[in-house]
Amino acid sequence: MSEWQPIETAPRDNSMVLLYASDSEGSFWIDTGYWETYSGWYGTPPENPDWISSFDPSFIITHWMELPEPPQ
Repeated sequence: MSEWQPIETAPRDNSMVLLYASDSEGSFWIDTGYWETYSGWYGTPPENPDWISSFDPSFIITHWMELPEPPQ
């Protein structure tokens, strides 16, 4: 399994990754997402544009991790 990496090192090629974000009140979330060149991080696969949603701007994405292998 991968370790959490600083968001500055995340792939910028539409690869789906796990993202970690937190806000100023100590709340956090972990979700899948991908980088969209013109708009930043999005929370749905690039192959399904009908479901694109950007992340809440009050949360700052600070880390990423590769997705684990799916179960067999």
